Amino acid sequence: MAYIDQANLAADATFQLRLKVAMATAATQIAGEAKAQMSDAVYAKRQALAADVLRQPAKWVESFAWAVTSNAAITAASLDSDIQFTVNSMWSDIAGVTGTD
Repeated sequence: MAYIDQANLAADATFQLRLKVAMATAATQIAGEAKAQMSDAVYAKRQALAADVLRQPAKWVESFAWAVTSNAAITAASLDSDIQFTVNSMWSDIAGVTGTD
């Protein structure tokens, strides 16, 4: 997929609605996750993003749209499960988790 196609998909209203559902699904799961072996910083950043996404999804949809469409395999025809997998896999990056966390 060409960059212009990815940019158009990121701006597409229908795609953004699908992303909001994927974001809410991920946020709900992450809000209930155990700290387990995550560092305090990683856990705190993931939890903060989850809470903010649940309260203000419109604030975050553009960030997720650009991140998810950076995966050239994601298209308007992608399955919801593929979009969900991509949102889940990018959560920590969008939350600001770094290698030193």
